[in-house]
Amino acid sequence: VDMSLSAPCEPGDPHCRTVEVAAPFALQADAVREPRETDTNLDRDGAGRLIVKNSPAPAPYLYIGNSFDWNKGTVSKVDTKGVREVARYFSITCSSLKNGSRDACDGQKGCCSLDDPDRFAARQQGNQGNGHVALSTEAFQNPNETVVDGSGDAFVSNRGQSGRPSISRIAGDPSRCIDRNGNGKIDTSVDVNGDGLIQTDCNNDSIADDVATVRKTPCTNGLGQEFYGYDDECVLWTSVIGADFADMRALALAPGNLPLGPLDLWTANNATGVAYRMGSASGVLTEAVTLPNGCSGDTIVVDAGGIAWAGPRFNGALCYFDTRNTKNTGKVREPNVGQLSAFGLALDRDQNLWMGGYLGTSDAFRYTPVRDKGFAQLGGGRWVHLTSAGKNGGAVNSGQGIASDSRTAGQYFVWMANASGHLVRLPGSDLEKMLPKMGDASLDGSAFPAVFVGGFSASGVGIDPDQNAWVVSSAGNGQVIRVKVDAKGNMSQPNLGQPAGKLKCPGGDRCVLADGKFNLFPATDGDMAGFSLRNFTRPRTGVYTWVQEGCVASGGPAPTEWFSLAWDAELPSGATVAVRARSGNTPMPDVTWGPYTAVASTSPIDLRQGLVGNDVADGYLQVELTLSTANLTPALRLFRFQFRCP
Repeated sequence: VDMSLSAPCEPGDPHCRTVEVAAPFALQADAVREPRETDTNLDRDGAGRLIVKNSPAPAPYLYIGNSFDWNKGTVSKVDTKGVREVARYFSITCSSLKNGSRDACDGQKGCCSLDDPDRFAARQQGNQGNGHVALSTEAFQNPNETVVDGSGDAFVSNRGQSGRPSISRIAGDPSRCIDRNGNGKIDTSVDVNGDGLIQTDCNNDSIADDVATVRKTPCTNGLGQEFYGYDDECVLWTSVIGADFADMRALALAPGNLPLGPLDLWTANNATGVAYRMGSASGVLTEAVTLPNGCSGDTIVVDAGGIAWAGPRFNGALCYFDTRNTKNTGKVREPNVGQLSAFGLALDRDQNLWMGGYLGTSDAFRYTPVRDKGFAQLGGGRWVHLTSAGKNGGAVNSGQGIASDSRTAGQYFVWMANASGHLVRLPGSDLEKMLPKMGDASLDGSAFPAVFVGGFSASGVGIDPDQNAWVVSSAGNGQVIRVKVDAKGNMSQPNLGQPAGKLKCPGGDRCVLADGKFNLFPATDGDMAGFSLRNFTRPRTGVYTWVQEGCVASGGPAPTEWFSLAWDAELPSGATVAVRARSGNTPMPDVTWGPYTAVASTSPIDLRQGLVGNDVADGYLQVELTLSTANLTPALRLFRFQFRCP
């Protein structure tokens, strides 16, 4: 990192000061606390440098939306280690409100949603609206995209073709569930008999199990209850997000205003081109964003800079907006290498956008934004069109869901489902080596590796914590298939065998989720295991702040000319250090302090240009350093201030 400093002081100027804060850094966990610093999720390495703590191992689960299950829709929780289903839930709950129940919603009690666009609009006008919107337990919810947060909780978007579209939150661990009936235990789905598949009708009465139906008619064949229907206490809330029969499936998690604060949920109405922000913890809608004309928002991802990208379904435009300043919206220019025809949207480690090319042969598109010329120029980047990807391996149908891994410090791949029942490996980090240096480009992908995953209509791809690729398919009335991938990106042909003995899953690398009652038709293509969120949208992050005293006179602060702030860090591939500063005249920041400078990732910062309020010569400066990584941690060696005293 460039440690050079702007040097407004004349050589030998006795009033010029340079102050350095260097390893070993103070941390709050030290026996003697340094009052000038705060830190979150940071540690020291052997040399005393600041590094990001290792995150706890992510939960080995992915969540699959079963569109047609029980003609309503369910969500399957799949163990990626054992290739088996460990829980299944209806995709809405009637218990979002404290006085919720299966009774009809009257606006305050019964089967009501937690929030909805009408209540959001009313709040914008200063009132709370006319009550909560009703949910229907008989409606075809059509759960589609799923995303998973850092704690392992899942969110599912319900397209709602026979009712209002909605989003539900499902707790990933019973400790976060709610004992609503007060019986001292959590009533939730679990694979009681360990056969690898959830039995949703254990008493064979042709009614989806819940507490009352199993109490009336106990489970037969020695089976315990494994499905709790609308009584499941781990489905935490459901909020409506659109009008009747609106088709909304886009779903993404993104950081809010604080680097390590609560996450936001983003979704969009494919018909109206309106995106909504919702608190992931609260389930409450907080903002609406109208996308530019021609933008549908069938899918959404949010990059590490807080820019949301809204992709089309089939033909249309890729669009974007700033989640931190939603007045800023834009549309990406059309590619010069074939008409964009998209299904699915994914972010990679280098913050490129990827889409499966839905119409025609097995195509894919990659878009690289221009990120160094301001928000308006984000849409003027480079398109790459990969044609006939995996054709030589049998992938001859539409490109569909898509996802990126982060294989090693130097290499990653992108994975695309093909409707012919194949998984195709696309070059990620190596793609630039195959392209001309400038302009849009088209590349024949016929020789890209592809493996057969069975059946047809492979629609979605997810990356598990071990960086194996999972394919969601409607073959066999609904199944998921694991494709093992080694450190070099080589795929193993999945074992598509039959379960052994009394097991129903796994069948080698496959779990058939259907139990013979319904064609489940799973079509999930979101961040179904949370890999993209953890690695690309909100990588492993730590924050360090330090308050530096400037000039002192008679025991108190004196006018200080703050000149520059520089830092030095080791930055492996995928690692960043983002820095900002603010000034004030009290020893610790309070309401009298000025705002932060713009965030900078290149050292040094010229404080004479960016520090608002420096004209009043504030005597203290606070620096905030955010260390992030998608792989190996950055290591901060030092940061340095330069200022001048009277």
